[in-house]
Amino acid sequence: MVKIKGIAINSLAFMLTLLPFSIESGGGNEPINFPLSFINFSANRIDFSTNNLLNNQFSTYVENAVRGVEPLRILHIGDSHIQADIFTSETRKLFAWWLSDSSVCRGYTFPYGIAETNNPADYVVSGSKGWLSTRITRTTSPGNFGIAGMAVEAMQNGCYIDFKVKPKEGERQNFDLVKVYFEGALANENINVSNALLTEQGRGYAIFKPLNPVDSFRLTMNGDSVKSRMLFYGAELINSHSKFRYHAAGVNGASVSSYLLVENINEQVSAINPQVVVVSLGTNDAFSSAFNAITFASNLKLLIERISAAVPNALIILTTPSDHFLQKRFSNPMLEQARNEIYNVAYDTGCGVWDFYGVMGGESSMSYWARFGLSAPDMLHLNGKGYRLKGALLFMAMASLTEYGFDKPITITD
Repeated sequence: MVKIKGIAINSLAFMLTLLPFSIESGGGNEPINFPLSFINFSANRIDFSTNNLLNNQFSTYVENAVRGVEPLRILHIGDSHIQADIFTSETRKLFAWWLSDSSVCRGYTFPYGIAETNNPADYVVSGSKGWLSTRITRTTSPGNFGIAGMAVEAMQNGCYIDFKVKPKEGERQNFDLVKVYFEGALANENINVSNALLTEQGRGYAIFKPLNPVDSFRLTMNGDSVKSRMLFYGAELINSHSKFRYHAAGVNGASVSSYLLVENINEQVSAINPQVVVVSLGTNDAFSSAFNAITFASNLKLLIERISAAVPNALIILTTPSDHFLQKRFSNPMLEQARNEIYNVAYDTGCGVWDFYGVMGGESSMSYWARFGLSAPDMLHLNGKGYRLKGALLFMAMASLTEYGFDKPITITD
């Protein structure tokens, strides 16, 4: 049985057919049992035009991770469904469990709170005054924003941000490397990570090694908006013993076209060096009354070209937007068009597709997710339970690309 914070999914030896599902009722201790008949479990897979290549390549990545040759590295970028990191956090947790990774790696973090927007729940940030934030959803001009589609700029000397990863299941989540993504003057003169030594500096990044494994640190930057701008794009919190790194980066309201404004996306994707890149965009494109399928497809191809140029050997997986309603009650006819274009682009570019729109149940399926307490009131987003279910479904679809662990029953409890 898979149990995901109030959601219990019966499973037998990692079968992808999920049977009755239970969720805690609001007024008592007895669970409400119901079949998830509205979910299309047969669609919960990664469609790929060259399946043999995909399976073999992904299997190699997994086997190397299990054997300790190199960690499995996944980068997932997107919009508000990704920024909150509820959905992706569940996928990260299940992958770490599946790979028996006792040295869990938090991966990429961004100080969303400093940028005055919602921060993922598993780490907290606070800091000094003197930071100026920018994001791709508040401009039409290209610039350097980083993979999160945001940046914070140190406007004076001594600007600092405190990061702290929250304990997981009573255990500290320590890391022994901090990889800082930035733009500006030399790191050794203008960037400091508390109780850590600068060990490496490359194009757009610097790696600091804490004196001992830690679960928190202070980043200090010296900025001068006239002489040398110092922009901070986020940091990887790395446990060098981990078998798995799942980096999630997103910005509320992002579209494919807005991500094209990120001029340094190639540089940062290259520095993270993922073996798999998951792109979850299209919801905000399809939500707009100005949606144009041809323009959407053209923009998506261009974004894929930039990612492929940064990591030529990486597997790229596109996800389709979830079903949602306009004004909380009207079906969105643009979703089918966006979904079709994602498949067309994937076929043309050799990407995989996880069709979450189809997995949800297709048009108007959000009404069923709402009926069973899995959607947010806006009928556009899911709630915590819905996102955790979505994260489990993505994990199952990706893990099914390899035979590793199929004899390992899933027992996940929070």
